[in-house]
Amino acid sequence: MQVLVKNFFETIKGGDIDQVISERNKLAIDVTTLVNEANANQTVMFSAVLIKDESQALAMLKIFVGMGV
Repeated sequence: MQVLVKNFFETIKGGDIDQVISERNKLAIDVTTLVNEANANQTVMFSAVLIKDESQALAMLKIFVGMGV
């Protein structure tokens, strides 16, 4: 499971919202409590702010807020 979580966080940092939603649904991930234990317990919101394109980062944050994060 840890590898799946790490890959999910990398997908978030990549900024592809459609892929993040698809992976979340496919893996049945609860993003509200998900933390990256391998990387200082970072949350999905932290990973979203690391997206280089500011507009993509804001869009990803809005998606996560809509999911209840």
